[in-house]
Amino acid sequence: MDLNYANPRVFAAMLDVFLKLANAGVDGFRLDSVAYLWKEKGTACRNLPQAHDIVTALRHLLAIARPGPSCCRGHPGRARCRAVFWHRAGAGMRPGLQQYGDDGAVGGDG
Repeated sequence: MDLNYANPRVFAAMLDVFLKLANAGVDGFRLDSVAYLWKEKGTACRNLPQAHDIVTALRHLLAIARPGPSCCRGHPGRARCRAVFWHRAGAGMRPGLQQYGDDGAVGGDG
């Protein structure tokens, strides 16, 4: 089942789920088919900018709820968190992993 992230109530509910899990101490989150998070008629629904925005919003939320050590080391504007994202590769993802932040890292402080 796909979620309709264009619906603000769905997006807010997912943010709430991520926040509750992070506050409960969960350190790992797996997102499947990240390239297809956003649906738009007339497109292949793959690697749309809104999918990147969704992942970025989730990363920023986790950086607030579970800040990593570098949050206090003079890295303004860079979302750092202790939580880790995993995703299934090979689902048509853009080369590079730009979905995971400025530096392209996939890991605890990506």
